[in-house]
Amino acid sequence: MVRHVAPNGAVYHEPPYTEAEERDFYERTGNGIVGVMRKSAEDLALIAITRRLADDFRLAAEDSAEQAMIRRQLEGIRNGSELGSILVDEVDCTGSVCD
Repeated sequence: MVRHVAPNGAVYHEPPYTEAEERDFYERTGNGIVGVMRKSAEDLALIAITRRLADDFRLAAEDSAEQAMIRRQLEGIRNGSELGSILVDEVDCTGSVCD
């Protein structure tokens, strides 16, 4: 980081300018948001399955056996993991799949 002091005394930092400073910056910050956003293959599969089930639920006839089966599957996902709970809660907010 490059530290600057303005004439009024304010201190501010700017992004690094040299390649070495930039590499050092990203090493110290853990590669920023990219480091936080990485998901395992299992997480990505769970996200895809939940989205597919939510889409299938919306396409199924109302109060049909298919909707009941999908509702049970989504409840299993909700109770199976923390990520599953978050995903199904998100589906609830956008499509009210699980009552």
